[in-house]
Amino acid sequence: MTGLPVSAFATPDRATPETARQALDIFQIKKVAREKLPLPVWHFIINGSDDGKTMAANRDVFDEWELRVRRMIDVSNIDTSVELFGDKYPSPIILAPIGAQQRVHPEGELAIANAAAKRNQLMIASMMTSYSFTEIATVGGPLWFQMYSSPHTEMMEHMLSLAEAENTPVLVLTVDTSSRGNREGERWFRRQITQTGMRL
Repeated sequence: MTGLPVSAFATPDRATPETARQALDIFQIKKVAREKLPLPVWHFIINGSDDGKTMAANRDVFDEWELRVRRMIDVSNIDTSVELFGDKYPSPIILAPIGAQQRVHPEGELAIANAAAKRNQLMIASMMTSYSFTEIATVGGPLWFQMYSSPHTEMMEHMLSLAEAENTPVLVLTVDTSSRGNREGERWFRRQITQTGMRL
């Protein structure tokens, strides 16, 4: 078991891996990200709008979900596949739309698309990607497209034409973001930089 920090042998909630490759789950990756990412990027990812109560409430509800354990059944052939809108996918896990991924990694959405395609995993590309939807679609894996509702009809039609050109089977429409949220964490951090003259 070489190459792992001593702290990785602690209980999972206390383990602090040094790299993302050493992480056992998404929560450990979060710990690595906190140490590795520039502070402005970290604040962009981790903070919600205003006092964060809605984000916290969403997490609390999600924590109530559990895997239903079935006892005394045949597990020699396990099928995790699911059918959505007429297409079959290997699992119900979907890579949700996340914008501006190049802030975190130089290859941004292309890296995620390649990883998803290797496993035939479904990815939803955000309207706010670092790379164009056409570039992401070129990777070739299962792909849906997410858009924000907007009063700018021409822009919406243009984005729809991109999805249509790639024969995208499903359009995901986000309707609860009529304007950018009041992200207090980002605003506070920017103010601190201005006041202290920090350079990052």
